[in-house]
Amino acid sequence: MLQCIPTRFEEQRLAALYRYSILDTPPEQYFDELTQLIAAICDVPIALISLVDSDRQWFKSKVGIEAESGPRSTSFCGHAIHQDSLFIVEDAQADPRFADNPFVTEEPYVRFYAGSPLVTDDQQILGTLCVIDRRPRHLTDLQQLALRTLSHQVIRELELRRALYLADHRWTLARFKRRLGNLVRSSLDLDQICQLAAQELGETLEIDHCSISLCTEAVALCSMSHYVRPEHIHHPIQWHLPDTLAEKALQQDQAIAFDQYPAEKAPAVQSPQSLLLVRTSVQDRANGLIALAHYSSRHAWTSDEIDLLESVAVQLGLAIEQAQLYRSVQAANLELHQLAYTDPLTQIPNRRAFDETFAELWQTALLHQQWLSLIVADIDLFKTVNDRFGYEQGDRCLKHVAQTLKTGIRQQQDFIARFGGEEFVVLLPNTDTDGAIAVVTKLQERLAQSDTTQLPVLPTLSFGIGSVIPQPQHTPEQLFRVANQAVRHVKDHGRNSFAARLLATPE
Repeated sequence: MLQCIPTRFEEQRLAALYRYSILDTPPEQYFDELTQLIAAICDVPIALISLVDSDRQWFKSKVGIEAESGPRSTSFCGHAIHQDSLFIVEDAQADPRFADNPFVTEEPYVRFYAGSPLVTDDQQILGTLCVIDRRPRHLTDLQQLALRTLSHQVIRELELRRALYLADHRWTLARFKRRLGNLVRSSLDLDQICQLAAQELGETLEIDHCSISLCTEAVALCSMSHYVRPEHIHHPIQWHLPDTLAEKALQQDQAIAFDQYPAEKAPAVQSPQSLLLVRTSVQDRANGLIALAHYSSRHAWTSDEIDLLESVAVQLGLAIEQAQLYRSVQAANLELHQLAYTDPLTQIPNRRAFDETFAELWQTALLHQQWLSLIVADIDLFKTVNDRFGYEQGDRCLKHVAQTLKTGIRQQQDFIARFGGEEFVVLLPNTDTDGAIAVVTKLQERLAQSDTTQLPVLPTLSFGIGSVIPQPQHTPEQLFRVANQAVRHVKDHGRNSFAARLLATPE
């Protein structure tokens, strides 16, 4: 059995782990939802957020096992943290590194393992988000993408929490810093944060001009916000900080102060007489620059002003990081929602989205005693299309049908999803059988008249309709069964038609 060994930079890795103060904390819904989601996406019985300590792996969240932790020496995660990409063991019994591992030979009888490392911004690996199965298998490209994406989400949550903690710690300083901290904390809108910070600094220090710029990947500095003293507001500041000076300020922690800024030769615009620069940063990584300037007279910057600005820079650096992390979390959440609820081929909702929407519409119909109709549509002889023309043409056919059905329903009320394979489902709230038949008729006409120049054959569909005014003794599964029976009846009697049935109320 291959034993786990410390990583090359184990001391730095453990220091990074401990700074998040996450070990041995109680379970939390946010992390549990991530493990539940990845377990569902990868269709595995076990999923873990595993943090690798010096001699153990501790589970912040777990699905499918009861243990709170395990020894690091025999852990799969202990091997996964030695690399910054997915670590996959498709059959542990066939892998000489793990064949005699106690996690393989004993409970939980691991046969398959896939772990995505939890990599911090400073490239330290805290542990893994991993999925485990008791049978050999492999992950699809989509499942691997989901595993990597959700592992990034774990780190983003930890980073966000740490940024908030550091912000709270520093916002306990002087009254001015507390007030600025409150302004920063009042919004995650980065434009608003920077504008409020610039105005607070300008008014508090009574300076002529304050500017806040952010570091971006595209350019060294991107101007965000400005404050100009009211008496100078009709004389716009046109002077720009030289690139060499900006780069110097971004490379050091201490402020750069000019009580008398060197006069430029034959300046095209008025340059400041006094200038104070300090960078904003997180973990020694610059993310912005604050510039204070006096144009009307020279100003001797006091140690209190410099200390204050450096303290504000720390707060603002954390606020910038916090806002950027929040934006990243929002983008990741949107991406995850798209990944979890959209069929990747047809780009319409998938079965998971259908199940949730069906349950919601059912409860609404039950509460208000309204009609609810369900259409199950199945492409006729789809296997023949794949066999004769290939899967690429079959995929085109699926996408064509999906878009045709999607454009043939009420966009703000009805719901369509790909249920699986060549089967689609349509939910029609507040629609009785006659209304559902009218929808099916319209869909049949659209399919018959659609442009099929890019398709090998004109697809036809068999439709099954189930309708009901839900009663307490009914279930959504019963309505689906009725609609599915109807479509099977159509297929057994010629295809390219429809059948409608009511879900009867038991006597």
